[in-house]
Amino acid sequence: MKKFYFFSTLIVAFFCSSTLNAQSCPPTGFSDGDTLYFFYDTGTSACVDRPVTVSVGASVFTLDDCGDVYSVYELTTGSAISPTNMFTADFGYGTCEYTDGTLTGEFLSLEDFNIKLSKLRVFPNPVMKDNKLNIKFDNVVSTNIKLFNVTGKLVMEDTISNSSSKTIDLNDFTNGIYLLQITNGLVSVTKKVVIMR
Repeated sequence: MKKFYFFSTLIVAFFCSSTLNAQSCPPTGFSDGDTLYFFYDTGTSACVDRPVTVSVGASVFTLDDCGDVYSVYELTTGSAISPTNMFTADFGYGTCEYTDGTLTGEFLSLEDFNIKLSKLRVFPNPVMKDNKLNIKFDNVVSTNIKLFNVTGKLVMEDTISNSSSKTIDLNDFTNGIYLLQITNGLVSVTKKVVIMR
């Protein structure tokens, strides 16, 4: 019995600590052809987490200067960007499209997924009376959700499509600890859910 509790605790610790640190596109990006300039919101990205190189088509730009709210990349191989007001930058973790300096598209369907997930609400938790678990986002999302029992077995899988909320019926689940995993592309977050009816 001790081995089961130890294994269960280990699984919970693994899932709770395995949330990926998501990367997101800088909200502003400019180019003069030979140089790329990216600007970040304060405190959302550290220099050590930013890529050393960024590609635009066949051209490669290398990080030259970095600060809390900016990164400057200089052309190292390939030709200058033309036109300079529209380009798609490949950061290695995904692509980010810019038009006239503004982010117009990114590889994730959720804008700044890692920041938005901090406003994710899962309630009521613990589930004590009703058999419903509510998931609420700060904005409209499209993402996958999975529910695992404490041994790591997948017990439910569903999607959220263009909605800011989802209600899950837990009527068929026994009391215990579950792990709710919300995944979008390469980004994943796990929340512990307790059923105590």
